[in-house]
Amino acid sequence: MSVSDFVLYLQRPVLQRLQRARFYWQWALIGGAGVGAYFLLGQPEERDELYGVLGGVFLAAGMLPFLLSLPLILARITVKMLITEGGSWFSFETIRNCQFFVDTSHTLATLAYAAFTATGIFFLVSTTDCEENEGWDVFADEMANILAEIAVITTVTTLLNVPTVDDDATRTLLSRKENLQLERSGSLNAPWARAVNFSLCEEYRSDMEWLFPDDMDLEDHPMRKYFRQARKRTTTIEPTEPYQSSEEPRGIRAAEMMNESAAGWESPFYVAALGRCSRAHLGDELVSGLFQYLTGAQAYNTRFLTQAAVTSLGNLYFGTANDKVSRRLFDVWMMHEISNVRNHCAAAINAIGNTVYVELMRTVTDVPNLSTIAAVAGYVDMHEGPGGREARLLQSTDILELTTSMSSPDWVTRFTALVAACVHCATAEITSKVAPRDLVAFVSAVKTEVLDDLLEYHLVKTLGLEVVGRMAGATVQPGGVSPNNAGPDDLSQIVFMAWEAGVSLLRTSVFKSVRQAATRLLEQSAYPYLRIYKVFDDAATAKFALEGFSSETIDSLLSSTLTNTMYTELNSRATAMKKPRHDLTQMYKTREKLAFEPTLDPTVLLYFLLSHSNFTLGANPELFIQDRLNSSDRLERFVALLCIGHFRTLKGPEKLKDEVVPIVATCELVSTVRDLAVEVMGFSNGGCCAGPDTQIDRRNAMVERELQLLKDRTST
Repeated sequence: MSVSDFVLYLQRPVLQRLQRARFYWQWALIGGAGVGAYFLLGQPEERDELYGVLGGVFLAAGMLPFLLSLPLILARITVKMLITEGGSWFSFETIRNCQFFVDTSHTLATLAYAAFTATGIFFLVSTTDCEENEGWDVFADEMANILAEIAVITTVTTLLNVPTVDDDATRTLLSRKENLQLERSGSLNAPWARAVNFSLCEEYRSDMEWLFPDDMDLEDHPMRKYFRQARKRTTTIEPTEPYQSSEEPRGIRAAEMMNESAAGWESPFYVAALGRCSRAHLGDELVSGLFQYLTGAQAYNTRFLTQAAVTSLGNLYFGTANDKVSRRLFDVWMMHEISNVRNHCAAAINAIGNTVYVELMRTVTDVPNLSTIAAVAGYVDMHEGPGGREARLLQSTDILELTTSMSSPDWVTRFTALVAACVHCATAEITSKVAPRDLVAFVSAVKTEVLDDLLEYHLVKTLGLEVVGRMAGATVQPGGVSPNNAGPDDLSQIVFMAWEAGVSLLRTSVFKSVRQAATRLLEQSAYPYLRIYKVFDDAATAKFALEGFSSETIDSLLSSTLTNTMYTELNSRATAMKKPRHDLTQMYKTREKLAFEPTLDPTVLLYFLLSHSNFTLGANPELFIQDRLNSSDRLERFVALLCIGHFRTLKGPEKLKDEVVPIVATCELVSTVRDLAVEVMGFSNGGCCAGPDTQIDRRNAMVERELQLLKDRTST
């Protein structure tokens, strides 16, 4: 739930008054019950009668709290037993964490209940001569009464799902709809909900009503007649209808409503609604708030919020050709690790319509077809001035000058040098005229200064991979040459440097464009094991989503994707492992770098082992899987999630599935790993306008739909 909402609510004076009133009435109940019991029971005539009354009172006082809490205590012990492997599930720690021993006050109360129970038993068995067992008969009768009361009370509380004593002050002062809203959205108050619903043309009304049932109640809203008429008119809205001219009454009215309502920066629905308003009538503080998502200055900042903010900026500045907004969006596109956010930035730049940035984005998002420097030259002239060093560098065909530029601290210099190399130098005609030593030196500089630099911009890395791939394909084809006997002038060094850089970035880069460029580089340099990486891509995730994570499904994927020779070789190597988990652990510990050959790669061998129905990870498999999840290698994280899905019925992997995989699905930067985590959890996002009873997180579907609407608006 929202911490700010919760803290503010607890500080309300009404809650303090409630606590004081409860304290006074508790003492009133104690006194009234004592006085009533004294007068109703009267004066006992005999000692046995007095002992019987006191025994029944003390026994009930001691036993009732324990018996009423017994289901919770047993449930905690049961859960502890289910999640514990290889150890004692019933321990001192388990007892200490029970309800009666959580702190000093509960411990003292437990001791008091035990004393009451002992006192009650003493009084009851002392009512008559114990040798005749009549005292124990009285004790048995009292226990029977207590157990019958427990059975009746527990039946009512279980059937109606209500606590025996409702001591939740928060829920006491909230209405039913407020409680539902707090549970579903984590926010007690969403005063902006109705304004957002209006701005979004009720396209997400079912979601809004499910998340905010209290604030979406239209009975007391002045616009309720409009909403009811809109519902009767249509339930679907054409993609172009929500975006209207700033002079249209609906856009102006939406802006006025958003200005008047409280801000809801924590909700992507609110952020998306700002893009449907008239920018001329929208408050400056709301427009500035959207830009704060681009810099991370907003207190609430998730990828869904950033995507919604970028789309809203594209709508608000649609067709204005604003240079400043376009540049800020281009900077986010250059730096953001999540490909979804970069896709939104590209669409927003196209929507704004600044010619320089539109042409630049069209060029840099299609690097494989890069054949001209025109778009880059326009960008350089705008921000560096015509005739500058970068402008001259774009025209250069001197491989030595381009090599020197790789060590420049300015990313624009490295960027323009790589564009020039890609357009002018990475062809068979040019490379045949350049000295082999110079070509090797250039590729080595690109690899060292650009591809191996963790902090390099993804655009520069993408261009570096493209130019190395083109040079590798234009100079030499690998065949019978090893890196050990290649001399400094041997062009085959370019191929092996291309393999090393391509394999490393394909497995470790968080940028999707870099991984795609690494795949092209390996294709151009004829890397022989490229097909093995296809079992880690989106097609594999789609197959697992349809057919599950069984050994048969994994084996079917491997056999249909790999060549017969590769499949047989890897499967034989995996089958030959006598102690798979031990052998794999040793391979992970001893490897120095990612292997060129998959037969030496423990991650690939683990993938094949999962296709064997008799394969197990031994005791505590979650420890081995967690080590794989912590790896910087996306393939290793992918196969770790595959292990969780495959062994999901075991206690350890099941715990990882429930507690760790949801975090991976939210925070993982690599889309292929993130999508597999979603499938392992057992659900997908579904449509954003599903029924109100569907308890599914549909934020992703909502921001993707807004992106498609922006693209449709731009294309018309």
